[in-house]
Formats: sequence, structure tokens, C-alpha cells
Amino acid sequence: VVKLIAEKFSEYSVSFFEREEDQLHLRATTHPERMGKTIALKMGEDAAGEAAAKGEPVLKQELPEYMQTDSVSVQAHGVMAIPVEIDKRVLGVLEIQSEDSSFDESSISVFRSLASQIAIAILEAQTYAAEQRRAEQLTALARASRTVVSVLDIDDLLDEVLDLIEERFRYKHVLVFLVQGDHLVF
Repeated sequence: VVKLIAEKFSEYSVSFFEREEDQLHLRATTHPERMGKTIALKMGEDAAGEAAAKGEPVLKQELPEYMQTDSVSVQAHGVMAIPVEIDKRVLGVLEIQSEDSSFDESSISVFRSLASQIAIAILEAQTYAAEQRRAEQLTALARASRTVVSVLDIDDLLDEVLDLIEERFRYKHVLVFLVQGDHLVF
């Protein structure tokens, strides 16, 4: 997405930061010196952090701190950070840096619209992943049900079911307690 935006709008650099709790993590960028690097911003830090904290677009006429290095010789740039959000929940920030430092109201409107589309795509991907996990869990439950009706020995049955639960639900430890009289036994 960031490459497409940079190509279509001829911008200097486009980056996407994903929100994880109270930090923003760089997930994609078109800036060659930043690709593959780990960059984390606190909420309120630089234009991206400020946009995430406020939930509103932020315009600045400076290069963000994380982009300032001795090896980068660049002139002053306009920086626009647009929150990627759904229902006032910030999922990330789209940061655009323009070579000519000019962002007007129509630029903000266009990039806000792009950010909204990115938010929908992120939400759909998260929903799809959650549904995939749920389908795997239901498959495991169906398999456990088939095991219950096919295994006659209680110890073999419990071993099969516990292995299945550990494997499919990714639990490190699973215990089943049996009631014998007034006691729980495992």
C-alpha cells in the first residue's frame, strides 16, 4: 500500500505505523534507508505519534526525528500524519512526507480517505484471521467428539483429547480432573 501511494502521488516517503498498545511500530515504508529497520514511536512523539494520540491529522514542516540522521542529506519536507482508525479506535498512522512541503485541504481529504480504506482492510484481515482460528478450534472439537465415541478406555480417551486440545488450541498445559467420590483426581 505504501509503495502504491508513493508511486501514484509522487511523494518522497510514505510509511505506515501500526499501533500496539501505547506505541506505534513502523510496518511498511518507501524510504530505502528505513526499510527493514525497527522503529517504535511513543504516543505523541513526532507527527505520527501526535496524530495517533489526537486521532486527527497532523501537518508539520520538518523531518521526523526518526528520519534525521547524518547520512541523510535532505531538505526540509512537509510531513502529514493521518490516523488510520475505525470508530475512534486508532489502528495505526499513515505518514506522508512531501518533497515540496505542500499539503492543502484536498491532500488531507484524499489521504484521510485512503486511511479509512486501509482501516477497513486491516479490520477485515483481523476478522478473517479470528474466523480462521475459530474454524480450527471447531474442527478440533469435532475431532475430540469423534474420539470420545470411538475410544473405550478412559485413560486412552483422556490422552487423545488432551493431546488434541494442546495441539489445536496451542495451550502449553491441559489438565482434566475426574470426580471420584468427593475428590477431584487427575
